[in-house]
Amino acid sequence: MVSRIIVAATSLLMVSACSSAAERAERRFEIAEKNGIDPRDACRAAGEAKQEWLNQGNEREYQRWMIVEYNACSKLR
Repeated sequence: MVSRIIVAATSLLMVSACSSAAERAERRFEIAEKNGIDPRDACRAAGEAKQEWLNQGNEREYQRWMIVEYNACSKLR
């Protein structure tokens, strides 16, 4: 339990160091994929990163995260 709190606190500090919402979403995906027990967390986080890149109008990153999201979510099937 204590280790989860430490991981969560460290993750929050690392996420806050990123400059854009899309970069913070990418970091959340990395954390969810690495530490997540539930693959739905990584799937959801990838979708959030994809959406943030779309919001910023970055088509290249949006397309890349479409693929990342597809791969992350395909683990649910």
